[in-house]
Amino acid sequence: MPRSRPSFMSEHTVEFYLVPRFGTILRARFSSVLPLFFWSTREGNTTSRRASMPEAVRVCALFPRRPKLGETGNVLMKVNEQLFDMAFDLSEAGIPVFAGVPVVSSLVQLAQTFECNWYSLIASQGGFADCEIECDSGANLTDAAVRGPLRQDEVLGIVEARARPARWEGMIETLRSVRSQQLDRYQFRFGPAYRPVYFMFW
Repeated sequence: MPRSRPSFMSEHTVEFYLVPRFGTILRARFSSVLPLFFWSTREGNTTSRRASMPEAVRVCALFPRRPKLGETGNVLMKVNEQLFDMAFDLSEAGIPVFAGVPVVSSLVQLAQTFECNWYSLIASQGGFADCEIECDSGANLTDAAVRGPLRQDEVLGIVEARARPARWEGMIETLRSVRSQQLDRYQFRFGPAYRPVYFMFW
């Protein structure tokens, strides 16, 4: 595998396009969907804990992945070992984990009609290395560390089956605990290198 693939956007740019689309998928089944970027000192602080949340909420995580170009101009998505480890920690806590990527080969295509691919990350601690996925080949991954691309009903089936209901205060503690596990495992100085967008829904 080449050390570096050409890319043309950051994960932050990808977030602008993935978050509204993934929220629309969840709203097909849930009446309330709240995307958030979790910081312990902001979304997890005392003021946030006093929010009038419903009795039980559920959460899933989405890692925006930037498209990269293969040798023939094909669109690739890389999933790092750290993402698999974080998927393990989150899945163990009742939070299913997805990766999303816009299937585009240039920045200007984001201003046009394009598809997004959604993948489920399989929970395994230390079992998977970095991998690249061919996003525009139409191949369906069913037995690998990453499963997809997923249809809308498959995404909803996963969140319904795996997202564990909890009180908001308890969910805050869960997200803080997962962050601490990542800090202990990788000794990050400024927090985990990869941060998902969380979707809370009820």
